[in-house]
Amino acid sequence: MRTKILFICLLAAGSILGADFKQGYISYTLTSSSTVSVEQVDIRSRYASIDTTRFEIPETVEFNGHQLTVTAIGKDAFQSRIDTLILPKTITSVGDYAFRYAYLKSISLPDGLKTLGSRCFQYCQLEEIHLPDSLKTIGSEAFAENPLTEIHFPEGLTSIRSGAFSSCKYLTEIDLPASVEALEGYVFSACENLEKVTTHGNLKYIKNTSFSYCTKLTTIVFGGTVDELGGFSNCTALESFTVPEGTRKIYNIAFSGCSSLKEIVIPNSVREIDMRAFSGCTSLTEVTLPPALKSVGSQLFLDCKSLQTLTIGENVTMIASDAFRGCTSLRHLIVRGLTPSKYSSSSYSQEILDLFDEAELSVPTGSKDTYANADFWKNFKQVTEFDPGTLYQAVPLNIKEGGRVSCCGQVIGAGESSLLVPEGEPFTLTFLPNDGFRVREVELRYTGGIDYLGKNVVDNQLTVSSVNPEEVFWVFWDVARANLDIVQNEMGRVRLSVDINKTYSCRIIEEEGWQVHSITYNGEDITDRGGKENYIQTPVVKGDAVIRVALEQCITGITKPEHDSMRVLGNDKGLVIENTKRGELINVYRLNGQLLKSIRATGGNEHIALPSGEVYLVKTEGKTIKIRL
Repeated sequence: MRTKILFICLLAAGSILGADFKQGYISYTLTSSSTVSVEQVDIRSRYASIDTTRFEIPETVEFNGHQLTVTAIGKDAFQSRIDTLILPKTITSVGDYAFRYAYLKSISLPDGLKTLGSRCFQYCQLEEIHLPDSLKTIGSEAFAENPLTEIHFPEGLTSIRSGAFSSCKYLTEIDLPASVEALEGYVFSACENLEKVTTHGNLKYIKNTSFSYCTKLTTIVFGGTVDELGGFSNCTALESFTVPEGTRKIYNIAFSGCSSLKEIVIPNSVREIDMRAFSGCTSLTEVTLPPALKSVGSQLFLDCKSLQTLTIGENVTMIASDAFRGCTSLRHLIVRGLTPSKYSSSSYSQEILDLFDEAELSVPTGSKDTYANADFWKNFKQVTEFDPGTLYQAVPLNIKEGGRVSCCGQVIGAGESSLLVPEGEPFTLTFLPNDGFRVREVELRYTGGIDYLGKNVVDNQLTVSSVNPEEVFWVFWDVARANLDIVQNEMGRVRLSVDINKTYSCRIIEEEGWQVHSITYNGEDITDRGGKENYIQTPVVKGDAVIRVALEQCITGITKPEHDSMRVLGNDKGLVIENTKRGELINVYRLNGQLLKSIRATGGNEHIALPSGEVYLVKTEGKTIKIRL
């Protein structure tokens, strides 16, 4: 009968799923048998008695005899102006456009809230907001056009979507927690009083326009790396910028229109700079392009009217014909490459003709004749030589997910990239597998073949004498494995190959007349991890490990001695006998009865050295223990 009643109750609860209902001025949508979301709050003239200066959403609501918990605010939920809104602590998500037309001045966001939808507070009048520690995602344009003066981002926040705080004109400082993974486009765009930005973690990217038109921004402090960098176009107060070490790519128009930018430092880690990255930087006077860069892109320095000196790295192979358009002050080109790069056009503008006549071209020692016979470069009237010091070669890498590669002070993550090594010199690749991974294979691919170099990897290092420009290293990883040995008396040793960073459940099979006495994992007592039917749960396996099982003889009809806390444990060096009784006689035998050791216990822990690979019997006044070492 009880089963039937339960079945009927479940049917009743299930029957309300998918239904909508309204109570007063709030419409609800059922989201499960026990939860609802606020579908719409519509306070019109017929509810004139409702106080719209302070409005509270209930935590629970009753429908058809069921008590339902309010857990979400739905899309476009508020269609009326409300000054202050109190949300229940049960709310976990806020939908798109939820409060867009409420013009809120104050709201309390509950702990437990995980998601804020797109444009949910757009056009509100919020001057301050407390974001709960539970929050993970802020939707696109969520707080756009709000008069926020300060915002505290919780640790654990991972995603801030495009335009989330755009046109928040009173924000002056942004401090991003290490948990934020990336910054989307326009996320803080047109925050015209923003002066300082600080990051604490490693970012996958800062998208173009992330901070565009932040016209008072002067200070950016990076607490970690940024794989791909953009987003500072038209930051007209920015005077200097250091691209963080580890950045691989600078997006197009990244610094376009930064008219006060006088200095930019680009690290050797940068491999790619997109078109117009520095266009309109009218205060730049000198720029050094990194050695791994392969091309000087279209309009890269468009209208950089103050640029006087430009250093081009040794691996540039192509220069776009309009790369220097509007660079009317450019009078010194320093080219580090031994081989002249190509110019993308055979016709020259008047600016380029003036460059040939008035600018100095500096090339590496011994390469002057090479440049004198190369298209484009042969037209320069003033050519000098200089000692370039160490020249670097860009070595292409294709690293699969599972780890990173380090070389010459650089750390390269998963994906297609390159690293810089001294040209013509040996170098060593150090492989940094992620937790639980190992190097599976290293391939050197080239036109017509593949060399398999995994066999040459020793202690996660591979030394390479030299490579040609067309050769590419491919790095593959595998889940790391370890040997888990289970040692139990006459059964001997069983070796299992297991994945590391996991736990394993093993069943101990007792012999007739014997019961489990102790179990050790690499010498650590884990007997208390035992469960039903002698299943044992190992600790997390980090490397090769040994489980040893000691069995105690089952003795019936004999009263156990008062002192019964003695433990016999095994390790690679012998026996460890813990909690002995002072004066107690302890004998150790081989299975054939040969006495090996006989000691009087001191009342503490005793260590007895014995060869491994044998089964021993340990006898005391009240028990017999059998153990294999």
